[in-house]
Amino acid sequence: MRNDYLEALDIPEFLYNKNDSIPNAEIIVQCLLVETNPDKSFCEPGDTKNLLAKMLSSIGLSLNNTTSISI
Repeated sequence: MRNDYLEALDIPEFLYNKNDSIPNAEIIVQCLLVETNPDKSFCEPGDTKNLLAKMLSSIGLSLNNTTSISI
């Protein structure tokens, strides 16, 4: 189905895998946090994680409602 959208948008084939044989993983999460700079990781205990917890609580979430990944 994704390939149909990419083809409809005239995205060149060399920019994506035309073969849908790659397995998909599906996880339902309320909030996904994606970390791209591991220098001050929010995945590890410390000031950055504490700040994140405060920001999340200001919008009614807690760290327990999140899934964090580092890429």
